[in-house]
Amino acid sequence: SFSPRHIILEYIPCSDTSSGIKARVGAIPPQTYHSLFLPTTNTIQLTTYISIIIRELAAMFALFKSLVVCGLVAVTQADTIKITAQNDNTFNPNSVTAKKGDVLEFHFQPKNHSVVAGDYKYPCSPLPIGSGFFSGYMDVESGEADKVFRVTVNNTDPMAFYSSQGDECPKGMVGMVNPNGTETLDDYKKRAGSLARGVTPGNSPYGGDVTGNTSPSPSGSKNSDKDKGDKSGAGALRASLLALATAWGAIILSA
Repeated sequence: SFSPRHIILEYIPCSDTSSGIKARVGAIPPQTYHSLFLPTTNTIQLTTYISIIIRELAAMFALFKSLVVCGLVAVTQADTIKITAQNDNTFNPNSVTAKKGDVLEFHFQPKNHSVVAGDYKYPCSPLPIGSGFFSGYMDVESGEADKVFRVTVNNTDPMAFYSSQGDECPKGMVGMVNPNGTETLDDYKKRAGSLARGVTPGNSPYGGDVTGNTSPSPSGSKNSDKDKGDKSGAGALRASLLALATAWGAIILSA
């Protein structure tokens, strides 16, 4: 065995029209030379050539790792959580769990509901000015309003919400996002029941976006079987992609 200090690529003219390079390793006898046909006419150190290749491969590998991370972020994109203000003066669902970046999408059935981010300490009252959200009133005669109100979740803290229309809040048209052991839907609803009416924070929507309803449900609160199937299928596909991306990401990032 031997430990060569370096490998030399030496230009040797060939009998044909090609250019030849022979590798000389340490003190290896000439009969062990190997012809390498490389596009160069200079004598270079093979170690330098290899180091360049390794550096380029490392850069490509780093880029690939970045693409894997971006792919994982794309697969784990934010969810849209549908909440419907129903014609029986309740929110469905009235308790949801959301992560930062998720979107709460409020849909509205008859007759003229709203949704307000509430102060948990003071039921049926809005959060201080400059925070929270208000959809404005959504007047609809039948089916579902052609507008929805979309709110992006900024954190995972518990948050109450209610309809500010008349006495709908005291009568139970309230909900919670991310309830915990100390801030619960039942407690908020119970304290709201002792009030006469909800507080409307103004005339214009804020804290979210009023946009077109791309798939209004003609029957109101309940999605069609097709909608349920589409949602289930999309969820299954997302879960599969997430599992695949996570597996590949774990392999690449651990390398």
